[in-house]
Amino acid sequence: MKRLLRNLVIPLVAAALAVLVFAEVVTLQNRENGYRRASTTIASTAGEFDVANETLLEVADPAESVKSVAHQMYAEEASVTGSLTGLRRAWPVPALDPAAALVNKDFTSTNGFAQLLFDDPALLTDAGKGSSIGSIANPVITLGDDVHAAMKLAGRQYEQRASRAQTESLVGVGVALALLLLAFVVFYMRWLRLLGATRRDARIDALTGLGNRRALVEALERRIPAASEEHPLVVALYDLDGFKAYNDSFGHLAGDALLARFAERLADGVGTSGAAYRMGGDEFCCLVSVQPGEVNAHIEQAGSALSETGAGFEIGCSAGFVLLPREADSPNAALALADQRMYERKAGPRRLATRQTADVLVELLAQRERTLSHHTGDVADLAAEAAEALGLREEEVKRVRVATELHDVGKTAVPESILNKPSALTDTEWALMRDHTLIGERIVRAAPDLAEVAQLIRSSHERFDGTGYPDGLAGESIPLGARIVAACDAFDAIISSRPYREARSVEEALAELRRGRGTQFDAQVVDVVCQIAQRHEQEQFAA
Repeated sequence: MKRLLRNLVIPLVAAALAVLVFAEVVTLQNRENGYRRASTTIASTAGEFDVANETLLEVADPAESVKSVAHQMYAEEASVTGSLTGLRRAWPVPALDPAAALVNKDFTSTNGFAQLLFDDPALLTDAGKGSSIGSIANPVITLGDDVHAAMKLAGRQYEQRASRAQTESLVGVGVALALLLLAFVVFYMRWLRLLGATRRDARIDALTGLGNRRALVEALERRIPAASEEHPLVVALYDLDGFKAYNDSFGHLAGDALLARFAERLADGVGTSGAAYRMGGDEFCCLVSVQPGEVNAHIEQAGSALSETGAGFEIGCSAGFVLLPREADSPNAALALADQRMYERKAGPRRLATRQTADVLVELLAQRERTLSHHTGDVADLAAEAAEALGLREEEVKRVRVATELHDVGKTAVPESILNKPSALTDTEWALMRDHTLIGERIVRAAPDLAEVAQLIRSSHERFDGTGYPDGLAGESIPLGARIVAACDAFDAIISSRPYREARSVEEALAELRRGRGTQFDAQVVDVVCQIAQRHEQEQFAA
């Protein structure tokens, strides 16, 4: 925000000045218009003055009464005087004061002449016109000429001021436009600079100065097309081991300093052969050009750069790498595969613990029912093979196997009298039996790494048509792994003996599964399970 404000100071100041100049331009234009109107007014006032003087001469017409002529003359005098007074107040110029004084002097003389006519109408006779009227009228006419000259001067002064105001307003418009142009140019240049900085910042990790994930993806998009078997690219992801404990022990500031040190060492190790990136958190990445035989050496060198040991801590890293273009031809595919491999290595010890936890629960089931271990192994093999055939990833296939092995673990909470009851169950017994999926979920979820397996166990008795339990899920809202477990468990249950019935043949089991296509079971899952089961049956028969 501060950078943005700094970049906007000059454009904002220029724009503000432009606004002020435009305001002054408006004032100048108003002034120009005022002077133009004043020039027009002074011209019309001169005309009114002429009318007033001409009215004086009309007294020589015997047909015109002295009184009416005098009244008309007084009206013209008042109009001229009022116009001059208004101009002097609103638009004063130097020539107005002398003109007003001359007008007043002229009207004084004219009023005297009018009074003389009132007093002595005989002056209107031919004899009077030749004597007294001439001697009085001539000075008035002379004053009229002076008034005309003064009003013309005032008119010229108005025109001059109007022209000057027009020139100043045009200059002002030019200055305002120049300021606006300056503001736009400066703003545009600063905006381009800021945009460039923002784009750079969007590709740079603020803590370490390395490129971020966006920068890595863009680099991959540029470089993958140019990679070849002879000159491959390696994209390697690294996830720090022990960093959380380091943060908890020494604080986030120390953790940030450690990440900055690692980033510097990693960038130095990569050198000019590639670039280092921080993906976020405690994940780093390298993208380098190497010879085919140098991959492992590079991975080890980068791993050393991301390792540190000290008093009370030890930091290492887990790595996953991909050769381009051999193993991936797009940034997303390359990063997904590298990420999968990295977490497979990182999860190695946890996976062992997870498998041990699952084995303990399987043994618990076996102790409850001795024949169950064989049943569990068979149905788990079938489910894993079906999951693989349906295109699930390796990790998902493993989860389906474990879920199949443990899907009945909740039955350890169901009394044996109910489990082995040869007759039909009562409503209460059925309610208790249905709870075994929820109980199984709670038991398995106690191991955090088995949380996704626990979800499959919970949904292993849902039906594709939505009439199953415990949640009444339907169709693809049921996890695919749970749909596989349900079909495989049903198949194995049919071919296995139960206290209330004998085992049935594989053919009967397959027919039963097919009858449940689209209702109890997912049709696609049924087809795959039936194909696998038939193949196994044929292989056993051939053996």
